[in-house]
Amino acid sequence: MKINFLQRLFILLIATTFIALQANAQTTDYGTFIIESTGSVTNVKPYVHAIQKANMEAYRYKTKLDTISFDNGVKVVLLSAQELFIKGIHIEVADYTDEQSVGYTKPVFHLTSDGKLVALYKSIGKEK
Repeated sequence: MKINFLQRLFILLIATTFIALQANAQTTDYGTFIIESTGSVTNVKPYVHAIQKANMEAYRYKTKLDTISFDNGVKVVLLSAQELFIKGIHIEVADYTDEQSVGYTKPVFHLTSDGKLVALYKSIGKEK
């Protein structure tokens, strides 16, 4: 059976579309976290480095993913302790929980010019 020109063109179009979609995917796995969205940032290396240096364990759940957000639209998914254990990373899964304290407010993060992460919390005090 011979493939005609239009069939070859169609197959080429499908393959090109698939490759383009893969190239434009914004998720990148860094082992313990995934960059889900880059927001307005073109270079995520400082974010990757800062997250790898920081202790993000207070934001990691036992069996659930947790998405942390930055003030410029970058979104990072922290893998669960269970997923890290399955990947072979030494971690005490029993030390983690899937619940936060009552009244917990998730922070928005900011990357400083010197490459440090700052957790920004909404004020919950009384207004005067």
